[in-house]
Amino acid sequence: MPANIFAILKAEYEYMSRVERQIADRILNDPQGFVSSSLAELAVSAEVSQGSIVNFSKKYSTGGFSALKAVVTACLKSETDTPFAVIDKSQGVKAAMELKIRENMIAFQNTLALNDEETLKRVVDKILSAKKIEIYGIFNSGIVATSFYNRDIQPDKSKFDYLAELGCQLYCTSVGEQQLKADTKAYEKCAATSGHIVIRVAPKGGSYMVYTLDDSDSKYRVTKIDGPFKCH
Repeated sequence: MPANIFAILKAEYEYMSRVERQIADRILNDPQGFVSSSLAELAVSAEVSQGSIVNFSKKYSTGGFSALKAVVTACLKSETDTPFAVIDKSQGVKAAMELKIRENMIAFQNTLALNDEETLKRVVDKILSAKKIEIYGIFNSGIVATSFYNRDIQPDKSKFDYLAELGCQLYCTSVGEQQLKADTKAYEKCAATSGHIVIRVAPKGGSYMVYTLDDSDSKYRVTKIDGPFKCH
């Protein structure tokens, strides 16, 4: 699949010259019109010279104006399958699944198209050298963030041991099965590795109870009660 020219132009738009933006506007606002226009017609509608269009074409394709039109044409179909496309109920379950799979593939392909090898290496180096990494996700991205945590973030076993020696109760949530198997000894020290954790403080604030709830359904049954613990 070719690199998505629409995603590339949107990403680089703020760094373009005024003339380049005028050409990019024509592609982004009316890609069908761009494809059907001649070089002379586009120069008039975009209010730029033909030479500027040729230079722009060489920058964003492997050749001249015709090559850029070919790239835009190839991406028109992909643009209809971008993430967050609306799924029609009449499509059927299989068609809906195929659409979502294509959306994810396009998202990855656009990321690759917008970033070269050196950029990706710099990102990896930044992550590896970071003292602290925070991961946030909402809606669909929340699932991705949770999956990343379960599969790729390993616990600091020394901290687990230290807190256990102090007599602290450790509660971990959303720990995946693979992670449990990989760090069995570390998680043996945990009072919980899944579910929702609810803290209930006594009326006068002198102590509290810890409730572990089953979050596999909406009933949230209590699976464990720990305490009372003194408030310090």
